Amino acid sequence: MVAEALDIARETYLAILLDRAYGGAVLMGSPMGGVDIEEVAEKHPDQIFTVGLFYLIIIKIRFILKSSQQLIQ
Repeated sequence: MVAEALDIARETYLAILLDRAYGGAVLMGSPMGGVDIEEVAEKHPDQIFTVGLFYLIIIKIRFILKSSQQLIQ
């Protein structure tokens, strides 16, 4: 079965990577696409966003604890 080709309106990049500088897993993204992410990193480093997953987990835990405290009260 062959599907009809679609025009891509926008391409983004999102990955979970191990980062030695961070010392663990990070979520890395770019609104400029991902086909040539190395080129994006070289020419537009301000368009690469990285967040440590440990940081995101802490935020989620804080949210859950705060929500559970509100349920108890």
